[in-house]
Parts: sequence; C-alpha cells; structure tokens
Amino acid sequence: MLVNNCVRIEVFVRIDSPMVRLSLIFIGIYALGCQPSEQKRHPIRGLIRVNGVPAERMIVQMHCVNPSSKEGNDRYPSALTGPDGRFEIGKGSERLGALEGEYIVTFSWLSGPELGATDKLGGRFADPKSSKYRIEVPVDRERTVDFDLLAQPGK
Repeated sequence: MLVNNCVRIEVFVRIDSPMVRLSLIFIGIYALGCQPSEQKRHPIRGLIRVNGVPAERMIVQMHCVNPSSKEGNDRYPSALTGPDGRFEIGKGSERLGALEGEYIVTFSWLSGPELGATDKLGGRFADPKSSKYRIEVPVDRERTVDFDLLAQPGK
C-alpha cells in the first residue's frame, strides 16, 4: 500500500503462539533492564596549567572516593586537554559527565600524541593515593575547575 509517497508494510503476527509470547516476554525484560540510570550526569569544565602555562595533552582523571556507589567507567570520568589547556568532561552527550559525589583528581601530561607517549611529570600527579586535588560534583555550571600544578617537567 502506498501512502503519501511512502511504503507502508503491514505485518500480522499471531500472539497466541507460545514462541511469540516468550519472545515478547524476553523483549520486555530486556527493555526494562536497559533503562538509563536515574543518576544525573554533570559536565565539568576547567583549565590545567603547569608552572603557570596551559598544558596541552594533559589527561585529567577523576577517581570516585566511594567507588562502590558507581559502576564501571562512572567511577573514573576523564578528559584530555586541548592546546589551550582546557578540558571538558561531558562534552557532546547527555551520557557523559560525572555522577554526583566526591572525586580525587589525578594528572598525566603526555609527551606526545603517539601510543608510546610518557608522562612528562614522571607520575608525580598520577597516583590517587597521594593526590591533594579533590572535586565535589555537581559543580556550578558557570564555574570552571582550574588546577595549577607546580612541577619541573621531566625531573
């Protein structure tokens, strides 16, 4: 049947068939299990400087203080800084961002874009056990979260 230049296909399925009923039950269970989390995600924006200079290719990683309250990658939201040292966790999607809670923040400054890049800070800011940087989410949308690291790269 042609309706408004579109093809309309009508399919009739007998739902009294045991196989169709079973399939509909499994589809319903699957759909219920795939509902999005009720927790809201919050974007985090900021600037990273090393010795007062914006740091390009800095990995900013947040480590949830209470990891049992979050699943999978939700425990470790992260971002990479651009040429101006700015980062944004949650850019471009509602599914991205950080869930509410307290996080420890760590930093790794990549020596280059290649896979074998090393941390120009020698790992001094990469350990969550010794990091003094913390953030509480949510953060006011108008506020940026800026970090100034004092270090000598490569030493």
